[in-house]
Amino acid sequence: MVFYNIMITSSVLIQHISTSKKDVICRFRTGSGKSLTYLMPAILHAYTILVISPLCSLITNQVTQINNNVCKKKLAFNLSSSKSAEEENLDEKEVVDTTVSEENRPRILFCTPEKLGTSAFRAKLVKMHKETTFSYFVLDECHLIIKSGNSFRSDYMKVDWFQDELKDVPILCYSATCNNFVTHQIKTLLHMNDPVVFENDNSKKNLFLSIHSVSKHNQICKCGSKNCTWHSKSDITNETILKAVNYYEGREVLVL
Repeated sequence: MVFYNIMITSSVLIQHISTSKKDVICRFRTGSGKSLTYLMPAILHAYTILVISPLCSLITNQVTQINNNVCKKKLAFNLSSSKSAEEENLDEKEVVDTTVSEENRPRILFCTPEKLGTSAFRAKLVKMHKETTFSYFVLDECHLIIKSGNSFRSDYMKVDWFQDELKDVPILCYSATCNNFVTHQIKTLLHMNDPVVFENDNSKKNLFLSIHSVSKHNQICKCGSKNCTWHSKSDITNETILKAVNYYEGREVLVL
């Protein structure tokens, strides 16, 4: 049932991205296929998009997977700061090359926030937009704008540049850990115009936490359970631990 609900929500989101020009905040759980929802419209409808992703290694992996396993042709490009100047210039020329057929023109562009933070690259994006027209921008792991932008990755705080130079292009924000506070902060920082929020149930109903704590001063467990036998000299063979493991037999149990 959970998988079915995720698929339904993802289908609605893909349809929305394909037909709407509104900003989006997507709060899907980890492993629910967030990237698929912004990649599918670009591949199916020949959209040109820019994805801002936090890790160069992740970008490299995504570009390889898209070109080799999904499209079977070079539609995804790595424009991040990890590339050499020669590779970067070659890729950007390919992106704006109007002699390339519409079908084979590069569609999915990736960069890091540090790359986006440079004025030269932003100028190139404006030029690309005039040549190819971006359908939407994607901010992957958007919670980092708030959590890292105010500390060691200040370039995250420059992503509101979109609203000044390319405000006609929708912004799609994606995160599995974007709570209500972060969502509100992102809406404000990016000046988002009444974004549509998509989310699925992110609660981990299959996880259970049992805490038993002892110390040099409190040698008897203070968990509150009258049947608990855990004490300062207990180990993995303790009766309480064995009961817990047996209770969840057939499922994974982590004992720290």
